[in-house]
Amino acid sequence: MVGQAPWHTHLSARMFESEFEIRDALKSIIVEAQAAAEEAGVRYKGDPAAVTFSVKGLAQRQSNAKSLVAAAGFDGVTFEQAVHPDFDSLDRSAPRSAACVYEQFRARLTAITSIAAEMDGSPNLHSITIADLNHRVRVGHLSGFPPRRATAILGTIHRNLKRRAIPSKGIAVLEVSVADIDGSRFFEPHIHAVIAGPTLEELGIATPKAAHINSKIEPVFHLQGHLLYMTKFKPEFRSSYEAENGKRSRRRNKMAPSNRAEWLSWYAQHGITELFISCGLRPTLIDTFLTADMGDLLDQLGVRRPQRLPGSVLRPS
Repeated sequence: MVGQAPWHTHLSARMFESEFEIRDALKSIIVEAQAAAEEAGVRYKGDPAAVTFSVKGLAQRQSNAKSLVAAAGFDGVTFEQAVHPDFDSLDRSAPRSAACVYEQFRARLTAITSIAAEMDGSPNLHSITIADLNHRVRVGHLSGFPPRRATAILGTIHRNLKRRAIPSKGIAVLEVSVADIDGSRFFEPHIHAVIAGPTLEELGIATPKAAHINSKIEPVFHLQGHLLYMTKFKPEFRSSYEAENGKRSRRRNKMAPSNRAEWLSWYAQHGITELFISCGLRPTLIDTFLTADMGDLLDQLGVRRPQRLPGSVLRPS
């Protein structure tokens, strides 16, 4: 861009300079979402205290992931080739895998800016979480699971609505957690989606029904907040327990290192656009996950461009 200082070409520098502002922007979305949920009388799962952002922290997380994958006996070299070394690599290199923390963060910003803007104001916004229990994979065998088996569910819902002449558009994210099932551990692929257009009843009718399919549909009271929750990329271990009311519930904990290594290795096999899918939106929208300019995304988030004298370069310490 004409007149732009040279330091702007260093994305890592801007990210480092804007750390606190980025973190505050993300936290504010969760605070707003909590207020909207409280007003509606429902619970929002996001927690502003859990939102962090640090250039050094992301780099450390990436480094720890590489070490964990290699130490667990997976292909550490292939994993390293599947991730970016830093934020600057997003601009100068081809897109990498969904295991890359920098690709994950770009996808997250794209969701809460570009995609939120695309869906904002749409009628009948609903979230749906859906899991096909036939997709469970015993720990140790995740590498052979194709994402399409799970993400195809969104297309099924969209086609069911289309057959009833009900317009719809939506975005979905494939998440994989670990669950304890009768003393054995399984990976559980499931999708989180936001769908606009159909009413709650219409969406319920269009959602696949079977004994092996679990689904939960709820109104979306804060679009950005829900998209932020959907893009958390968090390796979770879920164990069931009996709540005080006698019903079965699930507790979320951090995934064990050995399971997390397999989880990371699987994510490294797949690109962001294999785990993010859309229906009814413009066909090129998901492509922005691969090409979005981080500077533009930060602008959309409301993060100011720091002003520096021409020729000055800020480098992360």
